[in-house]
Amino acid sequence: MYNREVNKNIGGRTVLLSFKTALIPNNKQETLFRKASGVARHAYNWGNAYIKEVLELREQDKSIKIPTAIDLHKKLVAEVKSQHDWYYEVNKNVPQKALADCRVAWDRC
Repeated sequence: MYNREVNKNIGGRTVLLSFKTALIPNNKQETLFRKASGVARHAYNWGNAYIKEVLELREQDKSIKIPTAIDLHKKLVAEVKSQHDWYYEVNKNVPQKALADCRVAWDRC
C-alpha cells in the first residue's frame, strides 16, 4: 500500500493538503474487482436498454411510468439474475449501484 501525506506550514500551522492511497490487490482480489466491474457494466447496460424500451412505449401511452432504480432492480432480479449465475459471484450492491447510477443519468438528461 502506498500512502503519502503532503503537509504545508501555513501561518505556523501544519495543514494536510492531500492523502493518496493506491490499492495493490492480490490475484484473488483483482479477479473479484474484474467480476464486480463486469456485473456492474452488464446491469447498467441492461437498465439503459430497458429504460429506452419503456420510453418508446411511453410515446404511445403517456400513462406508462419510467422505472425507478428500485423497479429496475426488482425486474433484474426476477428476469436477468436467474439467467446469469455469475451475478451471484459478487455483492448484491454492485448491480444495485449500477442501476441507481443509470437512473440518475437518465434523470439528468
